[in-house]
Amino acid sequence: MAGTMGLAQNAGPTNLKGLQLCLRNDDIAIDKNAKQIDTEARQAFARVVATKLSAYRILYRDGLCLNKGSGNIIISVNTLDGVNGALFYTVDFEVYDLFLTPGVTSIYRSTIMGYTHSTGQTLATRMNTTIGELIDQFAADYAKANP
Repeated sequence: MAGTMGLAQNAGPTNLKGLQLCLRNDDIAIDKNAKQIDTEARQAFARVVATKLSAYRILYRDGLCLNKGSGNIIISVNTLDGVNGALFYTVDFEVYDLFLTPGVTSIYRSTIMGYTHSTGQTLATRMNTTIGELIDQFAADYAKANP
């Protein structure tokens, strides 16, 4: 059983207008306490991101964007062990402009928080689905900003 709640802060499509996007595999960050998420699952997250962005025809460059008017995508997965085997998690999809307080002020952010009793492959599938949902929302907002 899993429950989620979507939150968005500063997620207005206006911030995405004309933005060149960049993504490094290092910017798909899984907190070190997430022992339940193995290396194979982490690699699957990167494939989901690349596949979804390509499917939506959202162009991005591998690497770090250092140009003005560009945004770096950062995806963070954080977990916290709960009681009776529950695992609480947040998955953040953020875009930062390095010229606007990098790592502090995101120009786009969408978050899903949830809990699950899943482990192993079922947990990895749940995280993949959650990352996919965030990319779906981002793609809709990106399309609104860049018709």
